[in-house]
Amino acid sequence: MIGNAHIDPVWLWNWQEGFQEAKATAKSALDRMDEYPDFVFTASSAQLYEWIEENEPEMFKKIAQRIAEGRWKIVGGWWVQADCNIPCAEAMVRQGLYAQHYFRKKFGITAVTGYMVDSFGHNASIPQILVGSGMQNYIFMRPDQSQLPLPGTAFVWEGADGSRVNAFRIHEAYGHYRHLEDDINKVAQLIPDDDMVCCFYGVGNHGGGPTKKNIETINRLNKSQTDLKLIMSGPDEYFEALKKSEKVLPVFRGGLQRHAPGCYTSENTIKKMNRRAENTLLQAERWLSIARLLGYSCNSDTLEQGWKDVMFNQFHDILSGTAIPTAYTDARDQLGEACAIGSRLMNSAVQKISYHINIPQNTDVIPLVVFNPHGYPVKYPVECENGVQDSTIIDTDGNELNVQKIGASNMVGMRRITFTAELPPLGWRLYYLTSEDKLHRSIVGNGNYSATNIEAYDELPDIEKAYRADPFTLTNEYLDVKINADTGCISSITDKATGESLLQESCRADIVKDTNDTWQGAAFSEKAGSFSLASARVLDCGAVRKTVRMKLKFAESVLRQEISLYAGEKFIRVSSTLLWQERQKALKLYFTPSLSKDTAATVEIPFGAEAKEHAGLEDCMQRWCDLRDSRRGFAIINDCKYGVDFNGNRIGLTALRSPVYAHAGDCKLDDAAMEDYNWQGYGESRFKYIIFPYEASHGKASSAITNICKLADLLNMPPFTLFETYHNGPLAQEQAMLSIEAHNIHLSALKPSYDASGIILRLFEAEGKHTRCRIAVGSDTAQLTFTPHEIKSLLLKDGCFINVNLIEDVIKQDTCPDI
Repeated sequence: MIGNAHIDPVWLWNWQEGFQEAKATAKSALDRMDEYPDFVFTASSAQLYEWIEENEPEMFKKIAQRIAEGRWKIVGGWWVQADCNIPCAEAMVRQGLYAQHYFRKKFGITAVTGYMVDSFGHNASIPQILVGSGMQNYIFMRPDQSQLPLPGTAFVWEGADGSRVNAFRIHEAYGHYRHLEDDINKVAQLIPDDDMVCCFYGVGNHGGGPTKKNIETINRLNKSQTDLKLIMSGPDEYFEALKKSEKVLPVFRGGLQRHAPGCYTSENTIKKMNRRAENTLLQAERWLSIARLLGYSCNSDTLEQGWKDVMFNQFHDILSGTAIPTAYTDARDQLGEACAIGSRLMNSAVQKISYHINIPQNTDVIPLVVFNPHGYPVKYPVECENGVQDSTIIDTDGNELNVQKIGASNMVGMRRITFTAELPPLGWRLYYLTSEDKLHRSIVGNGNYSATNIEAYDELPDIEKAYRADPFTLTNEYLDVKINADTGCISSITDKATGESLLQESCRADIVKDTNDTWQGAAFSEKAGSFSLASARVLDCGAVRKTVRMKLKFAESVLRQEISLYAGEKFIRVSSTLLWQERQKALKLYFTPSLSKDTAATVEIPFGAEAKEHAGLEDCMQRWCDLRDSRRGFAIINDCKYGVDFNGNRIGLTALRSPVYAHAGDCKLDDAAMEDYNWQGYGESRFKYIIFPYEASHGKASSAITNICKLADLLNMPPFTLFETYHNGPLAQEQAMLSIEAHNIHLSALKPSYDASGIILRLFEAEGKHTRCRIAVGSDTAQLTFTPHEIKSLLLKDGCFINVNLIEDVIKQDTCPDI
């Protein structure tokens, strides 16, 4: 019998009310312990404990005393009971890192049982994340048996790398309390002969916990029933008893899905802010670490608060989009604080670095430092805005680059250009901005100069003029792209090397009916209409890219899609601005590549990828989804979307849906009051995606995952520019700070260690291969061995690499060179 109180710190109330309910519930549990000496209470979520510690320190001391006695059980070594599909891999690691260290510091305890009793599905990487965070067990409730048949109420959950945890699925509810005797008898039916099961009881959602009547019912039944023994205890004790019983549990592999698929796409604004906050903090960590490796101190004390803001707002009823409207005002404030913290920390670090780059004085040029935050070299089109008339870019050897003028972000005095920078891994490169009339006088090397790298339009041949003026055609050395003049969507993509058509049918932007509540949204099969083209325009066309803008309309809603094809790129970039004025409808973007019917569908999950079924049902992804046959593949990469479906050789990206806030299906909407409801999705939203067709034959399928992940990295965390000045310094004008020899080993994090003693480097193997590779961070090197899908965390300290787990405990004393 697990006495608990499920506490939603935010749901149909704001966090301030959740704060109060945490204190009220704790007081109730402490009072019951005073009254019933056999009563045991279980509670998760470090955030709730921190609130009590800060606001009611005397109550906190009593909790600590009961924990020491063994009557108050700590479970769920995460900061909150988070959504377990949408947070990125590193955010899930931080949930465990900060929570477990908090529990150790305050109570001398490391939680050993993960506890996500109300989260709406659980991604397949969680077993490895749990084990790496010091946990051996897992308690959950959703999905239920009708949504996902499992081999047993208790089972072994195995991750892709072979990590295993003992898992238990709660039967019916995490808080039986109204008719506890009847509920106990129902749960008892799950018990095989001479076996045991957990029954969770206590008032929940808005807190409360076990009542006096609950406890007295348990005591009465223990006296009156001879065939059933009720033990007031905690989840850890259940798993220990299970272990001692030596019962062989069945094994389940894969994600625990699909419950409440509407949550992948409800309240898209909070999902975009979460993605932005995650990436801002992760990038700040990388540059803080690089600055430290170079010997420059930066204060990173606020980093923990930034992550606490993110972790709290990854609570399942916030990030899933199922809370009330005012909750998202608070969430935007807190995630905005996280972004501000990350931006300040990153700026401090990169300014320290850039100011120590050796840049000789030359008044004819303006130094421009371009930073690459990723662990591999990149060739990437960057943009910069400046006041230099007819500006151009030269590298440190004096070579002039192809530069294209593009639209400025303001009307007065500034000009924006784009050029393709070639950057070292996790490092920087210096370029120079100059005006064309000063180009011949710039003394920065022996380069190749031209009078201008942007040809005068009047001097172009007629065929080139026609291309530049055509808003329905884009081409580069790899792809020909055509746009439908009626729909404004891409109608064909042709591989220029083979002449092969890569689309079976035109892409579509469909409006589909969606009368589901906030949680649901299993399938979108009934079309309500399509966007149609209102106007088409060429925004720019030059040596770097061509961009066209398609303005699409449906009723009062407007979708502007800026479609770009860059020189040297084998993919298409789309930047979308949506003005949404619909109710009970969703926007689906459909892509139907020229693939056989025998296709494999794959999506990104934390630290890896997972195969998905072709059922036309909504499923969850992170930054990308992919469809491939034996010859070719077709990936869609996004900057803030999480819902997708696969149906044959069609991909359906869910851009947005518009249910009523916090609407549950058992509450019918009043047709006469539709104007009075608060609808999700209304107003303007922005998102970007990449269309990436690729060759998958001849052993290229596995490496495609790496290529897709790199594009996802660059879309979500692009290289950035910083204008500098002239100064002497010890740093080179081009410098790499990380080297990873194997392409399938991906950088996940480079961060200051929790105890500030060194730097944490986290890598993972992405393609399911045994891999041995050399890495270098700055001047320090190590030889690493990875098993398939392994996550490896290393503490870099005093020139040595030390194996640690995800909460940064040392797990192997051996240090470099071979780990």
